Amino acid sequence: MTTPEISEAETKLYDAHEKLLRDLVTVVDRARPPVKTIGDRMILLLAGRVLQIGRAINRLCRAGHAGEAGPLARAAISACVILAYISEDRDGRTIAYIEEDRKVRKKRIADLEREKQKAADAGKAFFVSDQELKATVARAAEVVAMEDAKLAALGIPATKLGDADSWTGLPNERDLFEKMNVLRWYMTFYKVFSDETHINANSLAGELEEQVTGIVAIGPKFGDPLTIHVIKASSEAALQAIDQVVIAFDIPDVQNLSRKMGAAISDYAKAIATPDQAPP
Repeated sequence: MTTPEISEAETKLYDAHEKLLRDLVTVVDRARPPVKTIGDRMILLLAGRVLQIGRAINRLCRAGHAGEAGPLARAAISACVILAYISEDRDGRTIAYIEEDRKVRKKRIADLEREKQKAADAGKAFFVSDQELKATVARAAEVVAMEDAKLAALGIPATKLGDADSWTGLPNERDLFEKMNVLRWYMTFYKVFSDETHINANSLAGELEEQVTGIVAIGPKFGDPLTIHVIKASSEAALQAIDQVVIAFDIPDVQNLSRKMGAAISDYAKAIATPDQAPP
């Protein structure tokens, strides 16, 4: 059962997690990695996003909403895997990554235009005004023109790992995780947090328990079973993201930070273990 107050063990876990994130930011700030290519820039952008998401996770957890932090933890894991993939061929894969965004924008506009025509054929009002749609199309054209100029100036061809119709060339996300040697992340973090993201029936176990016991509460809930998973996922993603920066820019590693966070997670696991599960 979750509790209305945060425990000392949980507070210590969040303190360790926040210190890890701050220390990782310091590692990058002190190194001042030189940005020479578009791939260099993308590596730092993605690493920064992983750390920023980590801070948001920490804030949610401290406020008693670890149970709602799953989608953010999923995003951090996803960003880290994309970072690892791009790092293998940073410029070519960055171009492919950017071009995928252009494809998505184009499909979104085409979908809007199709739905607008269907509404017109049915004699119904469309939820996007003509003025809004024209502005969206015009803005997209401006962005594409700017991107075309930049990409042409770079002269870097897009590259991908396989032949599938995706920006990576791989048929699905599971394959990407496996290629990056983090299938464990996919199975233990990504899929679990996907339940929370899509509100699958499995994600409602906590609410079901509350209904059965007759104690239904909306608001902060500490001691959530998801706590250790979201903090562990965020910590591993942050460490691996900065490790990619370390490798890309040849700066000092962060192994000591990894050991400290691992110890903090172990201490929390012991603190929440039931008496019959506690180690001797």
